[in-house]
Amino acid sequence: MKNFLTISISLIVLIGLMFAISAFLGRDLINSALNSLGTNLSQKDNAKVKTSFAVISDTHSDSSDTQRALQQIKSLGLKFVIHSGDWTTVGTIDELKAQKAIFDRSGLTYWGVMGDHDRWQSGSANFEKVLGRPYESFDRDNLHFILLDDSDLTNGLGEEQLDWLSLDLKKNPDRDKIIVMHLPPYHPSSDRTLAGKGGTNNSGLQEQTDQLLNMIKDQKVLAIFSGDHHLSQSYTEPKTSVKIFISGAATSERNLQTPRWELVQVLQDQTVRVTDQVIN
Repeated sequence: MKNFLTISISLIVLIGLMFAISAFLGRDLINSALNSLGTNLSQKDNAKVKTSFAVISDTHSDSSDTQRALQQIKSLGLKFVIHSGDWTTVGTIDELKAQKAIFDRSGLTYWGVMGDHDRWQSGSANFEKVLGRPYESFDRDNLHFILLDDSDLTNGLGEEQLDWLSLDLKKNPDRDKIIVMHLPPYHPSSDRTLAGKGGTNNSGLQEQTDQLLNMIKDQKVLAIFSGDHHLSQSYTEPKTSVKIFISGAATSERNLQTPRWELVQVLQDQTVRVTDQVIN
């Protein structure tokens, strides 16, 4: 009993000390420790992992945190990364080129979608000039990745993109799929969604959302990854039963959490496992 009390008191003191140091350093040491533990544990069942990759979001031209995040991603042996939007503050050519240069120098293969901040100056023009198409699909490790552009808060996905998506789904009926889009199509409590962020009076965007959900239902979509909220979350979309993961922001600006990115592991049984990785 005495040993139990001693151990309990020691653990309480240690946790309190970690909270104090975390506050002083501005880093989430407890979460970092749990992430490290989760990563080490996951290495024991790597035989079950079909593929691993990183999702990073809302870098907002924060070059320092972006560089550190990409260094961490490389150090874990991940081969590719997907950016779920808001690369920049206002979407100037210089901002987009600066972000592209950081990703190019990392040596990682990368893809990404456009966030609403990335279109502030020019709509999609600057993004397309620097980073290419704002929506596309590609195959990697027996998965079909679909990158959607819902950065336009007034027009949403648009008819042209929805037609493209319909055709893409028809071409890949038997593939397991991952969808990435900046704003999620659904959230249980927030209006920061495809239909909600631009204003709840836009009935057309709600119709688009319903159309999108109907299109992806029973299409072997394993998960949807989004950003924008600056807060890591996960929940299930009720109409499709698809899991939605909101990636926490990589920037230190206007962040509700310590800057972070997501380690994504897709298992052989189609389970998607996501672990927050605090940027050190």
